[in-house]
Amino acid sequence: MGLLSILFGGPKTKSEYDREIARLQGEVERLKANYAQAKEWQKRKNGVNYNPSQYPPMIAKTKAKIAQLKAERKNAPK
Repeated sequence: MGLLSILFGGPKTKSEYDREIARLQGEVERLKANYAQAKEWQKRKNGVNYNPSQYPPMIAKTKAKIAQLKAERKNAPK
């Protein structure tokens, strides 16, 4: 969540929920891209040990947050 959401308790209106959901969906896509890249680097073993196993739990946690926000959005005012 953004700084204002943290300070003031999260989204309040449907449009705020929509913005937060969109931001988190972008985050999921970024994590998926990083995961794919880390797997490729691990295959190449460029002298560095890349551990892509950290990404699936992060992706799952973000998707769970999206599902939670979608459920909360149903009861939010316009």
